Amino acid sequence: MKLYLMLGAILLASAGLGAEIPAAVTGDYAEARSCHVYTCGCLFSGELVTDGRHAILAWNITGGKLDGVSLEGVKVAAVVVGEGNLSVPQARRKSALYLDGIERREQEQAAVNLIRRHYAEAVGEVVALHVAPIRFREQGGTLTVEIGGAARMVMRKARIPEDAHPGSSRWHGPFIPLSSWDLETLLYSEYNGSDFSLSWRHMEPAINGYAGSFSAGF
Repeated sequence: MKLYLMLGAILLASAGLGAEIPAAVTGDYAEARSCHVYTCGCLFSGELVTDGRHAILAWNITGGKLDGVSLEGVKVAAVVVGEGNLSVPQARRKSALYLDGIERREQEQAAVNLIRRHYAEAVGEVVALHVAPIRFREQGGTLTVEIGGAARMVMRKARIPEDAHPGSSRWHGPFIPLSSWDLETLLYSEYNGSDFSLSWRHMEPAINGYAGSFSAGF
């Protein structure tokens, strides 16, 4: 009996070796927020009540599959608008999603499912879905992300302490889990789309964002 059990275990293990292991979806990520993530306590306290109610999130997918569908080359962006500071988990929020690099219907659905399954807390209720060009461009240490004609963010790696207020600390982490990240000094961000009853343009440099690498495993 023991021999049969051992043989059965070996056969099951061998069958498992041939099974396809779902590939994690990986790539680059950037976020721009309307409040400081690294600052002094006084500014943090004030912004927690009065600011930080919108953000731009962008994913540049470089590999991986979801539901058997390759997402390599797909880009996703979300413009997020909240009723309160987005760092508060209870703050209700809505998002407009943008997709680029979609070659077939299955990819569009897989990209939307990626956001819904892994990043639903960050984006909240999705109220609009657009297919639009999304461009990640890094040059001279500056990262620019352009989302159709609706949104844009420009950032570079934060220089600390030069970019920070005296006595600064990191108060807010990235909206999503990242395998590696850098604090970013946001040089410029704007949104002028039609899905929300507001637009914005931030031009004063501040440590308001993150850039890094993500991996969504299954």
